[in-house]
Amino acid sequence: MAAKKRDDATTNEKAYNDIRDTLAAVPEAKIAGLNIDLAQAAMAGLVLVDRANEDGIAEKIAKLAPEFIEVDLIANLETACLAAQYIEDRAATEEATTQTVKVDAVVFDRATQVKGRMIKCLSYIMEGTKSVEDEIADIKLGTGYLDLASDLTRLAALYVLHAKLISKDPKNYRDTDLAQARADADEVRAQYRASKTQSAEWDRLRPRAYVEIVRLYNELRDTVHFVYRKQAEVKDEFEALRTAAGIVSKKAKQPSDKGGEPKPEEKKPEEKKPEGEKKPDEGKPEEKKPEGQK
Repeated sequence: MAAKKRDDATTNEKAYNDIRDTLAAVPEAKIAGLNIDLAQAAMAGLVLVDRANEDGIAEKIAKLAPEFIEVDLIANLETACLAAQYIEDRAATEEATTQTVKVDAVVFDRATQVKGRMIKCLSYIMEGTKSVEDEIADIKLGTGYLDLASDLTRLAALYVLHAKLISKDPKNYRDTDLAQARADADEVRAQYRASKTQSAEWDRLRPRAYVEIVRLYNELRDTVHFVYRKQAEVKDEFEALRTAAGIVSKKAKQPSDKGGEPKPEEKKPEEKKPEGEKKPDEGKPEEKKPEGQK
């Protein structure tokens, strides 16, 4: 079938603006983890739209009473798919350009100092206690903000467990470190979460767009299956969304057919042997077979 030409640069953005309120209104209960590629689902939806606009299918669907079918169903599915493509493009840009998650430098430096001091205190006082030594060794492996928050929480637990002993360290023990470790762990997690949330605006729209595509795709497919219930050859062209998305994925992986003559197989140049070098069987006397043996 001939695919409809669309001006992606402007049409997709307009489509998104047309349904942004609809996406915002998608109930939280319907939003689940996205377990299908949104771009493939959108393309599968557009393929279905193009097919529905052929052979008088759209005209037959338009004759159905509005109480049985959504008005402008085919156009609405096309808009949702184009909007999804726009969201995918913006999300990709967002992922490529968003800066690393940030935690305030003052909080990070203070938390790192508290962590280091608590490790020194525990290592000195609890030397020889294998369980503590093993946990400290594991804590030292931590990297990144979330590991820092986790490390502080674990160190705070060790401080509580061994409170009477660690207070004997005159150099590294501070009676404020326990509370500070807990406070810094909470602050690091809070700032990490806030920063991550702000940097994923378009990514959060992906599952909402998918919910809308699924709703419209299934309604159009069910409608076609009803209208053409006695024509299996038409019904079969309107596959389930996941099946259609899988077909799109397979086609995308196939090498493009650019036409033209196929290239002849390239022959490897024959390896030249140095002069005087004999082939493995060259120069060997012919092996004589016993008489009577063929």
